[in-house]
Amino acid sequence: MAPQLAIPSKTFTLLSIGQRGVGKTVFLAGSCAHLLERRDPSRPLWFESRDGDSRKQIDKILEYMARTGEYPPATAAVSTFQFSLKCRSALGTRTLCHFRWQDIPGEICHVLDPAFRQMILTSHGCCAFLDAEALLEREGYLEEAAGVIEQVMLIANLVALNGLKYAFTLVLTKCDRLRSQPQLAVRLEERLQPVLEQLQALGCHYRVFQSGMILRAGAPVPVEATAGVDALVWLVSEVNKAHRDRWTQTVGRWLAGLLGGGPVNQTERGALGALLASQPSASKPH
Repeated sequence: MAPQLAIPSKTFTLLSIGQRGVGKTVFLAGSCAHLLERRDPSRPLWFESRDGDSRKQIDKILEYMARTGEYPPATAAVSTFQFSLKCRSALGTRTLCHFRWQDIPGEICHVLDPAFRQMILTSHGCCAFLDAEALLEREGYLEEAAGVIEQVMLIANLVALNGLKYAFTLVLTKCDRLRSQPQLAVRLEERLQPVLEQLQALGCHYRVFQSGMILRAGAPVPVEATAGVDALVWLVSEVNKAHRDRWTQTVGRWLAGLLGGGPVNQTERGALGALLASQPSASKPH
């Protein structure tokens, strides 16, 4: 039987950065409430928790909101949530990738913190949060959020300088409080323009999402994600796609070298070897 080479599922680290109280943890809990495996079975993409702790943390947050009708206290320590991105198609169900979501307290989100620097170096994508309500209503809000913006630009510069594939999402939280305002999306984009121009100048791969969470005390799912749920799926999918493209291109060049009868470039062999060596789950020849 011909050997089968399976593309293994990789684990990616995603950063969640933003000021204390901007809604990072609530965004994750609200999104997962709709995207975990117990939700809509017709959804082609969904998440599954990889360990009991991640599921317990999410359920604890949802339980708190269901019981109190309020958002939970701001995160006081780094919280790590681990999930798998699943895909359903005509060929069946498969795991696209695993991801580690690092929910970082606003206090350590600055470049002088060694733990934060290490997280940047080991990350594959970034979700940055800004308060949409404050963005519209406070003229100096971008100056107040300068620390978060500087972190995003630091990562963006490193990505641009090294030619890396890296995805950014900018999530504008608390949009549920602004729904009655006319031309909301246009006004938010206008206010955000200085940040977007910097990202565009660096050639960053990014998207902006509006997010709103409505609390429903006593309901089975105590938070309704009115917008922005797709932000998490988009970020994970784009990071996974960048990795898959790179892996496929490397394998293609390696096979082309073999079929052509010539020697395989050592750099390409090394890249392929590193990928395979780091993935013990890759299928072995039958």
